[in-house]
Amino acid sequence: PAQPPRLLFAGEVDGAAVVLFHDGGVRVVRYAEPLSGSGGAALDFARTDDADVTTGAAVVVSRTGDGA
Repeated sequence: PAQPPRLLFAGEVDGAAVVLFHDGGVRVVRYAEPLSGSGGAALDFARTDDADVTTGAAVVVSRTGDGA
């Protein structure tokens, strides 16, 4: 990335530790891992280069399934 990542969110959501970063350019990155039980970590990338104030107003923090 051209700039250091910015922390957007870090906390517990639906039984998972979730961290969201924006790379200062064209990506939002979501890392999540279950707080207890089995299941692996999840790492998701989303492009944001065409986002504007309306389309960029929401980011999915929680996923269904294994809780991550």
